Amino acid sequence: MSPRSIEVVLVDAFTATPFTGNPAAVVPDATGLDEATMRAVAGEMARPATAFVGPARNGGDRPLRWFSPVGIELTLCGHGTVAAAHVLAARGEASRGQLVFAAPRHRLAVALEESGPVRTAWVVPDCPRWTPAPEDLSPFLQVLGLSAGAVARWAPPARTSEQDLLIPVTGLAALGALAPDLGALGRLAKDRGVRGVVLTAREAREPGALTHSRIFVPHFGIPEDFATGSSHAAIGVWLWETGGLAAADGVARFRAEQGDFQGRPGRIAVEVHGVPGRATRVRVGGQAAIVLTGTLSLP
Repeated sequence: MSPRSIEVVLVDAFTATPFTGNPAAVVPDATGLDEATMRAVAGEMARPATAFVGPARNGGDRPLRWFSPVGIELTLCGHGTVAAAHVLAARGEASRGQLVFAAPRHRLAVALEESGPVRTAWVVPDCPRWTPAPEDLSPFLQVLGLSAGAVARWAPPARTSEQDLLIPVTGLAALGALAPDLGALGRLAKDRGVRGVVLTAREAREPGALTHSRIFVPHFGIPEDFATGSSHAAIGVWLWETGGLAAADGVARFRAEQGDFQGRPGRIAVEVHGVPGRATRVRVGGQAAIVLTGTLSLP
């Protein structure tokens, strides 16, 4: 008897250029896969995330789950959602440029916008929330190799609803000088209940971009992430609510950079809606490049 097999698509998200941005694996038809198999497939793919898409249910939404390379289920994954949306759109499975994913903790609407050959997937998560970080940052700064003087004052360090720790830094030079002890950082983050450690500068490499970030998630098997959509949704809300965004008619838009220090530049579009001091809606957008489609044999 031949082994079972599934289709797997490898995608680079938040980029239009193969071998840049954030790599994801997408299983476009995860029918019949149990959780243990999903974890095993994610480990075999060894991408920062593997997305598993179920068949459309009554109402049209499709189940979506994401696992890290060490088998941890992710509660929210922007680049995995962008990758899955691009794969389904390429297969003609997006109805009128719209998709709705039902993840374990989120219902995610995705709008696919076409401009010539360029397709952008816009993901709308639940609007993130943040509070000033309650913890002493000095242990994090020590294991990151970040001096206290490199922590900026344009926003307070924050803890988000996805349990990311947001730390504002003074600029690109501070980001480039990081020397993280990833083992110690992972242990510290796990002990403190932190998902990702996010360092953001209000300085960018390219004209028209506003921020540059480095994001570490070593205890999830992701030493440093390349382009993190879920964290950037929270960064957008954080910037809005601390007065760091210029808004017109209640909407602010900016482009964010990530991944450059690892040689895999990713670019994330962020759009925030709200009233002064309070964001009410956020969406993150990105392109993607499909780099490989194949069949994976299962035991």
